[in-house]
Amino acid sequence: MPSRLFDVLYLTACSVLFFGLFHKAASPAPFGYDESDYMMCVRLGIAGNYLDTNAMSLPQFVNAGLKLARKESTRTEVSEYVRGRRDSMFLRHYHGPLNSYWLIAASALGGSGEARMRLASLAFHWLTFLTVYAGILWVFGPRFRIAAVAASACYLFCVNNITTVAAVSSHAPFLWLSIVTLFTISKLAAAPSRKRFYWAAALCAVSLCALEFAVLLFLVLAITVAFVRKEFFAQWTRRDYLRFARNTVLLIAGVCLVLWPSSILKLTIVQGFAFIVFMSATRRESFGGDVAPLDGWRLLLRQIPADMLTVSVCVAAGAFLLWRSPRRAQLLPFFVYALLLTMAIFRNTSEGARYISSLFAPLYVTAAVLLVERAKRIPTVLQAGAVAALFGVLLFVSHREVQARVARSSSVDDRAASLIGFMRGRPSAKVLVPFECLPSLQYYFPDASIRSYSPDATRARILAAADSYEAVCLYETGNSAPDAAPSVWRAGLVTPKGRLTCYLRP
Repeated sequence: MPSRLFDVLYLTACSVLFFGLFHKAASPAPFGYDESDYMMCVRLGIAGNYLDTNAMSLPQFVNAGLKLARKESTRTEVSEYVRGRRDSMFLRHYHGPLNSYWLIAASALGGSGEARMRLASLAFHWLTFLTVYAGILWVFGPRFRIAAVAASACYLFCVNNITTVAAVSSHAPFLWLSIVTLFTISKLAAAPSRKRFYWAAALCAVSLCALEFAVLLFLVLAITVAFVRKEFFAQWTRRDYLRFARNTVLLIAGVCLVLWPSSILKLTIVQGFAFIVFMSATRRESFGGDVAPLDGWRLLLRQIPADMLTVSVCVAAGAFLLWRSPRRAQLLPFFVYALLLTMAIFRNTSEGARYISSLFAPLYVTAAVLLVERAKRIPTVLQAGAVAALFGVLLFVSHREVQARVARSSSVDDRAASLIGFMRGRPSAKVLVPFECLPSLQYYFPDASIRSYSPDATRARILAAADSYEAVCLYETGNSAPDAAPSVWRAGLVTPKGRLTCYLRP
């Protein structure tokens, strides 16, 4: 009973503290590029995302990709085509629809305001905190309650995830589903059985309907089964193997069919993986631009030093202690997933902070269990004191860092926000804008006729193309000044620092 009371008090106190201190991380600023696309999916409704009614068929998708590869069309042209048809797969950035279901439900319950929708995504950070605490007790037992406190506290005050999950993104539900799945695989490793395997496989399939990174969870499941194969496959016959393979395939396909029918019936799930292959093969900048991978990770070290320091300690603990631990089978899924994820995203330094969001919780679980296991000779009071000190340090650092990052983000020259203000007086105008501003403006002004131009288009070419438009918005760089436009145009808006100017016809 005292232990149960502690669990309730700890989880309640941390939850109140977290939302009290960090709810402002959910910014009320206008939705950005990715967020606007995801919010457009909300307008498609449950049916539009469930059946992907507006999505291109697989042959159409392949044909569009081949045209891009042969340079028979441009990214801008393809983007405008799929946006014009409200292609749900494109607007979800070729992820599964689970996040759209969640956003649709959240908007139905409380409206679609920016801060509210971002707070709905931040709820997954809180759910992951609860899962880390409860999962350690479930898999490793009540004697690892101190490990549960340490791992869950480290995750709850993870600066990277507080700030990156507080955005409308498909990564938010996936990071929670991934840790739930890893605990289920860990439980399978502790006591192998077909029933537990099927539960783990089903959760892998659910995660796949959120984000294609779930393929890594299938790999973790396969590696874990191979690790405990003697216990799992004991006395199996050939018929058992065939039945097992059949049931596994049917289970995974069935879960996907229930949660995302078009993934099977229209093979839209294939588009997500084909998109990754296409982008990695044809556009290196999509996976880091001109920044070398090591430089990208060094940048993360400067941006989130506390998080990267704790992760480094966790990696060291796992590397030196895992194979000597009697619980290595249960901890293996967490450490292997972290390793596979790091390998998968090593070259991806664009928005790296978001892509590593599901990396932290598995490493915190691994290190906390291993360190508590090694510290069993240290009195419980001293262990509790060390964890309490860690809790205080994490709380102080995270509160300070999150406040600083939110303040910096609010002071950034946001050209899309300036354009949104510019368009409020002309919600149905015909406007030509830069490519990266298109999603936000299309979301906020669905009645306007908004087209975009590619980043490499020249000023003369843009103005020539804008003859039939009421306004055109141009970047001002070098010798390009606001008064350099032809006399037929007049400057209607100059963004802060003069980086973008919108010209109007008199």
